This record gives sequence, C-alpha cells and structure tokens, in this order.
Amino acid sequence: EETFYDYLEKFLLNDGQLWENKYPRWNFQDSSMVEVKDFLPAINPLRRTCCRCGKEYFMNKKRKYITREECKYHWGKLRKKREAITWISCYSCCQGDDSADPCSFSRLHVCNRVGELTDYVSTESWKNEETKRKVFAIDCEMCYTTQGLELTRVTVVDFYLVQIIDLFVKPDNPIVDYNTKFSGVTKENLKNVDYSLKDIQEIFMNLFDKDTILMGHSLESDLKALKIIHRRVIDTALVFPHRLGLPFKRALKTLMAELLQKIIQDGEGGHDSCEDARSCMELMKYKFNEDAKAANRGSHKHISSSSFYTKAPLMKF
Repeated sequence: EETFYDYLEKFLLNDGQLWENKYPRWNFQDSSMVEVKDFLPAINPLRRTCCRCGKEYFMNKKRKYITREECKYHWGKLRKKREAITWISCYSCCQGDDSADPCSFSRLHVCNRVGELTDYVSTESWKNEETKRKVFAIDCEMCYTTQGLELTRVTVVDFYLVQIIDLFVKPDNPIVDYNTKFSGVTKENLKNVDYSLKDIQEIFMNLFDKDTILMGHSLESDLKALKIIHRRVIDTALVFPHRLGLPFKRALKTLMAELLQKIIQDGEGGHDSCEDARSCMELMKYKFNEDAKAANRGSHKHISSSSFYTKAPLMKF
C-alpha cells in the first residue's frame, strides 16, 4: 500500500487545480471564510430556480414552499444521435426529441445548491499516524431538502476495497425529494437515523490525517457535501480526462466499462456509494499497473484491482 501511496503523489491536485475544479478552500485574505470558485451567494434565497424544469419558485422565511405545484421534467440529458442522414437531439430518459413532453413528475420543485459556505472543517490539524500514509476512496449520496442538496449517505473504502465507513446521514433540513433514482437512498433507509453532518465530520477527524490521500470521482462535490477542506486529493474524473477537455468529464460508469470491462450503476435502485467508491480505487490500481507495464518494469508488484477482504467488519462508531 505504501508503494501505491508514493505512486499516487504525482496525481495529487495542486492548489491551482483544486481552485479551478471548484474544491472548497479557506480564503487567503480571511482564513475564517471558505470560498469556492464561481460560488455566488443567493441574492434572494427565497426566490429559486428549479434544477429539473427550470421554473422559478418561491419559499417563505421559514423555508416553507409558497409555490406548491407539480414539477414536470426530463431526468435524462439531451444527447445527439444519428438518424438516417442527419443528427437529432433526444433525451436519454425517454428518447423524446427536444420538444417532447416531460416524462417525469415530482410533487415540488427543487434546487441543487450545496448549502452556504458555513460550518466547514479543515483537515490541516488532523493527526493519525495509522492513516497518515494510506489511501481511501470516498463517495457520497445526496437528497433534495428545503435548503438544496444535503448529505444522506457516505461510504469510505480502503486500499483493499473494504468498507471502512458506510453510514446514512440525517439532513439538517426537511427532505423534499430523496432523489432515489440517482442516490439509491430511500425514505426507509433514513428512518431512525441519528447521524448528523457534524457527527460525520467528527468521525472523519478521528480517522484521517492531513496527509491521508482521499480519492473520488468529481470529489469536489463530495467534499462540499461533507463540508470538509482537504488538500491531498485525487480526482479520477481528471486522471482519466474527457477527449474534449474540461468542462466535459467522463462518467465513472463509462470508465469502468471501457477500462475494466465492468458494469456499474446498472440497477433501477439508483447508485450504490460503496460500488462507486470501490470503482475509483480500482481505476487507480489499474492506472498503477498500466504505467508499470509501460515502463517495462517486469518485476513490479502487480496490484489486483478487484481483490478485497469480504469478511472485514465496518468500523464501529
């Protein structure tokens, strides 16, 4: 694992890359303030735009809905596809063209802001000799609340793909939509859940060191959901870039299919944060082995991308 840790050093994002890819950081002028590139505080937090259908809707000061109407939308993206001798745009969800009626419905509008830049914690003072030179992969799932997007599940796997953490989290604000199609989290999952975001931050503080390497796919979203500032990160969306460059990114599902011939995110129950976290670790092990082959180091130690200890227990908190 230490060999792998040393190898990963060259993929760590520098300060400029962290900023350009919208990772949270402390403000250089005021170390008590957090900043994220292109983040603008809402001019009127009671006036919002639905991230699904694009309609404007309103909340009152108690964060109760004033606009109470059904949201009609397409959950898929517009994709170009060839038809006869021309190209047409169609939605990936229903295959309808760009003028097709919405195929999905929700009882209320939602927004995808990941909260205000408050209540963040930094790993700079974290110390743990056991995990100082270790690598972990993280994936988070979120739901829509009256505030925006909030954390509902967090999974951490280690070098051996063992689940170290797999916890459901109770959002601070009332849930509007569990986002189950993508998060895999249901109302039943969150029944009797007591863990808060602050609890998760404390667990991370006790588990990790400031030098621990954390990896994920578009990890900036996970760190913003966790409200954690960490500098030693690897982003598989950047290690395996899209051929068109940023802002385009290859999906984790695509990378796993193309590079490791594995199908993930294939169920109807939404994403599995454990599967996604393991996939990130497997991709970086694949990268390690491919680079070693290219360097003609026939004697290098091959790292299995898929081995893990199935009987290892989760850590107790």
